[in-house]
Amino acid sequence: MAHLDRLQAQINEQSRYVTDLRRSVDDLDNRGRRNNVRIRGVPEPEDTEDIPLTLRTLFNALLERPPDTPILLDRAHRALRPRGAPSAPPRDIICRIHHFPLKEEIMQAARKKRSITHDGHAVEVYQDLSRFTLQARRHLKPITDVLRDRDIRYRWGYPFALTVRRDNQLMTIMEPGDVPEFIRALDLPQVEVANWHGGDLLDFPPPKPQRQKWQAFRKQKHRHPLREEATDPGLHPSFGPARQDP
Repeated sequence: MAHLDRLQAQINEQSRYVTDLRRSVDDLDNRGRRNNVRIRGVPEPEDTEDIPLTLRTLFNALLERPPDTPILLDRAHRALRPRGAPSAPPRDIICRIHHFPLKEEIMQAARKKRSITHDGHAVEVYQDLSRFTLQARRHLKPITDVLRDRDIRYRWGYPFALTVRRDNQLMTIMEPGDVPEFIRALDLPQVEVANWHGGDLLDFPPPKPQRQKWQAFRKQKHRHPLREEATDPGLHPSFGPARQDP
């Protein structure tokens, strides 16, 4: 029994270690996206498009500046996936703004707008985030919905965290295990929140197809005709028939 307890303690420790590594990698991923902005809802034309020009017009409109004011973009492109059917929603545009203060001005202006339009189409402007962070936020949506209904202000943190300050106390969700205490401290109704880490760490994915193991193959030897002649006692290996002494 002591041996099983020791193994369980090791598994728990490794689980915490993997969680810390995952948070560190996610933090690095989001830090690499600090200057990125994701724009949703801009239609895709049938032919080629000038994405930098579209973004410059949109961002300058948010900042209430002349539309031809220069905005330095390091890169801008559609989401890296195949284009959908004509009736499918357009792919997001992802861009990296060279100057971080300008990017923050654009995001603040977008948050103040109740609605954003471009060429008659409703568009949305988001901070570009890692896949893990987006997954965790989706799982916490039942809690954020309750917070908004009760007019409780919250903020997202980096590395991933959901934070609320109330009565000079800071309540934070960083891991799935923090949810029950967070709900109790804020006196929120019980809501079901899935584990955004993907469940039990022991649920390993199915093994990938493996190449068959090498098998020893013994090649069948064929006797060479010359070698057969060389083994004939009546023939000399090099000079033909052996001379018979008188």
